Amino acid sequence: MLVKFHSRAYENDFGMLVKGKRPYVHLFESGVVHLTSKMSPVPVIRVNARWMDKDVRVSCNIADTDEKKKAGLQPYKSLGAGEGLYFPYPGYSDVTFHQGSVGFPLDVIFLKDGCIVGVKENTKVGGKDRWKHEGCDGVIEVNGGFCEKNSAGVDDRLAFFAFSERDIQAYREDRIAIAREQELRERSENLIHSIVGEEYDFE
Repeated sequence: MLVKFHSRAYENDFGMLVKGKRPYVHLFESGVVHLTSKMSPVPVIRVNARWMDKDVRVSCNIADTDEKKKAGLQPYKSLGAGEGLYFPYPGYSDVTFHQGSVGFPLDVIFLKDGCIVGVKENTKVGGKDRWKHEGCDGVIEVNGGFCEKNSAGVDDRLAFFAFSERDIQAYREDRIAIAREQELRERSENLIHSIVGEEYDFE
């Protein structure tokens, strides 16, 4: 399972991803992390991939178990624009992909060290071909035509960001706090306007 390490000081989290029983570093969100006893692992529920040199991003579900990797996108009826499925691999793995029963064309993006090292574009629905690549640490499957539309290809560099339930909850709490702060500000402004008049400028 893919996990992210959180520290007790949430704002200091670096978002390290690991895989397997032994602590294998898969990728970082930033910097280099020194694991301590204060950092606890939680499952990752989403991974966002962002291109470093262009305004392109993909929000991915994760195939982080053998069962999910085998199924791939076959249970999916479709993918939304900017959506994909991310397959993490330990170390540098030799991988083989195929269309299977996926009912829509795909672009298959092969990764190593955050860099695209191979692409198979616009796979054929019902096709029996297999696409192999050596030494990958990740693969992203997206809708066919994605790479052409976004000028994405070999040697592009990507940054990855992992999200756990804890991240999502923190985001929701932040949005609530921001909305509450705005509401209080508006009440305060309305009160002052009622006292000093509409000509008062808050800026």
